[in-house]
Amino acid sequence: MTGTIPSILGTLPRLEVLALVDMALKGTIPPEIFQIETLVGVGLGGNELSGTIPSTVGYPSNNLRGLSFEKNNLTGTIPPSIGNLQNLEALSVHSNHLTGTIPTELGDCIHLRALEMGNN
Repeated sequence: MTGTIPSILGTLPRLEVLALVDMALKGTIPPEIFQIETLVGVGLGGNELSGTIPSTVGYPSNNLRGLSFEKNNLTGTIPPSIGNLQNLEALSVHSNHLTGTIPTELGDCIHLRALEMGNN
């Protein structure tokens, strides 16, 4: 599959896992997907996504346990709102074009077990 991630996915009220890995997807990450309160995992690695990690990550839902954005063309910084994800166990953002510092709010993710940030 190719194309973009449709923002309409943000209207699926019972979605728990969004896995769109290695699909040659382009465009940006729609902020609407982080509005799904039941979402526990997002896997978007290995695509051609650009833009920034949406600042809506962590709002209103803080149920996310896994975020996988590796091997894309993402730019900017990791948003401080990531600290709202107190149940987060794994964060993978390696192999992008991220800049800036690691947000101190990441320290609020008390269940974090895996953190992959290299090659940025």
